[in-house]
Amino acid sequence: MISNSLKEARLKRGISISELARRTKLSRMTIANIENKRVVPNLESAIFISRELDEHLDDIFFEINVNHALQ
Repeated sequence: MISNSLKEARLKRGISISELARRTKLSRMTIANIENKRVVPNLESAIFISRELDEHLDDIFFEINVNHALQ
């Protein structure tokens, strides 16, 4: 399962959801859904987001072990 720390990275930079959406050409709803872990972005969107936040891709989007998380 893929998870993310998008909200934390965005807030660290002081960027609103609307501003990140504008910069990445994604919708505000898409950004919000990614932050709330309802949607996993495609690779292109994830790269746009990580570049705009000046973060490594794998620092924002990462794999978690579901079996371990449920224990």
